[in-house]
Amino acid sequence: MEEMLNIITVEYPTRHIFVCGDYNINILQNSALGSDSLNIMSEFGLVHCFYEPTRIKSCLDNIFTNKTDDHGRAQHLTVAIILPKTNVPEKREVRQITGNTLESLELAQVDWKSITEIPDPEDSFNKFFEVGNA
Repeated sequence: MEEMLNIITVEYPTRHIFVCGDYNINILQNSALGSDSLNIMSEFGLVHCFYEPTRIKSCLDNIFTNKTDDHGRAQHLTVAIILPKTNVPEKREVRQITGNTLESLELAQVDWKSITEIPDPEDSFNKFFEVGNA
């Protein structure tokens, strides 16, 4: 982490930096690992954006930044929404593929070489849609 932060801060000294992730380090718990993590971030001028639990009673998902206001806190806290899980059964439509359905889709009559032998991917992509919309 220190090596990455050193590269970022040297390469982009005037940029706002945001380091985000699920670190699985509970910064709310008094531990050497949590303290070390906060100290490393502090050495690079990064402050933690919030000190509220992100998972039950633990703050494992962290955002550190050097973009602060006058109070030394991040200007924007994390916004999240948790939607209730609904018990809607999954509906799937299944279509049998047979020789007749392939013929009805006219896929057997497509000159696929006219698409696959084009070396440029963008031209091949455009030809695919041109053939499909013919």
